Amino acid sequence: MILSVFVGFLFCFIPGIYLAVPLSLSFSIMIFMNKGIGESYSYGFTLVKDEWWITFATLFVVGIIVAIAGYAFSLPAVIYQYAKMGIFSGEMDATNMMDTFVDPIYMILNMIGALAQVLLNLITIIAGAFIYFNLNEKKNFTGTFERIQNLGKTTED
Repeated sequence: MILSVFVGFLFCFIPGIYLAVPLSLSFSIMIFMNKGIGESYSYGFTLVKDEWWITFATLFVVGIIVAIAGYAFSLPAVIYQYAKMGIFSGEMDATNMMDTFVDPIYMILNMIGALAQVLLNLITIIAGAFIYFNLNEKKNFTGTFERIQNLGKTTED
């Protein structure tokens, strides 16, 4: 699937985007429907057929939110590095430039930022699963909407 998106981006930017939207659901299809690679590949296009734009918009907004949050978590390490370069600029030597990146505070801040970005990628995966369930309900009428509406209701005779 990644190879297909890469080939789409290779030919032009637009086919890559077009392929990325339905193929982003392929992993959810493989997991929740126990389909193979080829079946999930084609079923992703079936699910997204009439809902391509809203799926693209949802994935785009989730991507922007995850990217901004990831940048926010990496910002402390960047600020620390710039502050350190400004404070100790007279003491820096070109031969000892690698010692700058061995600073324990910088490494801890950088590890926290990297861990936060990895955890933020879970948001993208969960959003893909929600999109899959929403599109599957719209196409196949699996009854999920009715079960959600009936949550909390009691049957009174």
